[in-house]
Amino acid sequence: MNYIIEILASVTECCIVVRFCNQFLGFRNDRVTFLKSLAFFILLAADNIFLSQLSGFEILSLVILLTLIFLYSMLFLKGRLYQKLLTAVTPTIIMLPINMITVNAFKAFSDCSAEELTAPGGDLRFSILFITKSAFFLVCEALVKVRRKNRYLLSGFQWIIQLSCFFVSSVIAVSLWSISRTSGYSENQFLLIYIMIAVLNILLYALLGKMERDSVINEENRITQVNLAAQEQLVSSVQEQFTKIQTLRHDMKHCLTTTAELLESGKIDSAKSYIESILKQKIDTSAGVIATGSPVIDAVVNSKLSECEKNKISTKFRIDTMLGSINEIDMSILISNLLDNAIEGCDGADTPMIELTISRQKSFLYIIAKNTVSTSVLSANPNLVTNKDNRSLHGFGIKSIRELSRKYNGTVDFKESERFFIVEICLSITD
Repeated sequence: MNYIIEILASVTECCIVVRFCNQFLGFRNDRVTFLKSLAFFILLAADNIFLSQLSGFEILSLVILLTLIFLYSMLFLKGRLYQKLLTAVTPTIIMLPINMITVNAFKAFSDCSAEELTAPGGDLRFSILFITKSAFFLVCEALVKVRRKNRYLLSGFQWIIQLSCFFVSSVIAVSLWSISRTSGYSENQFLLIYIMIAVLNILLYALLGKMERDSVINEENRITQVNLAAQEQLVSSVQEQFTKIQTLRHDMKHCLTTTAELLESGKIDSAKSYIESILKQKIDTSAGVIATGSPVIDAVVNSKLSECEKNKISTKFRIDTMLGSINEIDMSILISNLLDNAIEGCDGADTPMIELTISRQKSFLYIIAKNTVSTSVLSANPNLVTNKDNRSLHGFGIKSIRELSRKYNGTVDFKESERFFIVEICLSITD
């Protein structure tokens, strides 16, 4: 019976670990998730039930546990590398203080030693197992709920600090556990120390959560600044185009008057030559004009089109005006950031070219921006981190594109094909 209780406790712990990993990170895809979880559970159970029970193999069992969780996270779960490392060590970090606090609490209020309390078949063994596994489950569930509620962003350095602090506190707790079994200090003193270590880890987690929230707020503020700059550029482009139209209108009045006078005088050849000179001087016949029906989008696209012509970048624009529920300002910011990045990406290309396609298919709007590049972008910079000098003020165009895509329940994909860098965006829209 005692052996069955120990096995059930190990099985329960494995179930909690599997659930925690799945819920904390989430699957990359929804295919055969049950079979993945089952295989993971079987491997954990084999390690926990058999290997961990053998004398002298406790450390090896712990290493295998960490390795199994990490490999499972890498193969099937979402998240970055440091998040998967955190997921691998978190169950151990949680279990160690829970076990130590529980055992020392029972030691303090009973006449049993640590060996008696941890040995299978003891009078208080079932109570200890029930309390430790229940506490383990509750803490894991709390961590999952906190992560679901607040998906914040920590830098890699901050994640390293968090993992290091948790690891150091665990080493301290294990060392104290070893000392408590041979020293003359009372169990109450060690129990207080374990509780203080647990509280310290909770406070650290709360502090890092605050740092995460501040990081997200700062990043959102920077993205907002980028979007405001794009809107200011849009207003400037509209004003510039309006000024050009007003100037052209004023000049054309005099040109038409002069043409009429030449025609009245019978100087038809002179009138023809004068009109041809006006076309060359006042109207750039090589300049393309995009007319989508949206003055806001037209201003952005034509402004970028002029910039491309100045930089001798050939362009191909195909734009569907049926934007549905998408806000014109949002769309103009999205296009502005895409074309700014494309113009910058053409720098150094042998035959600079930009293609922009915006097409609607049922309830989705597809935006594809292509630009030629001199060398592969994703090979050298897979995360598309800005290489400009002041990184705190740059690099938010891509983040703004991602943010606007999320706003419309869309997706963004960056890829390369031959000599083109390609951004594919799919937005969900309604009429």
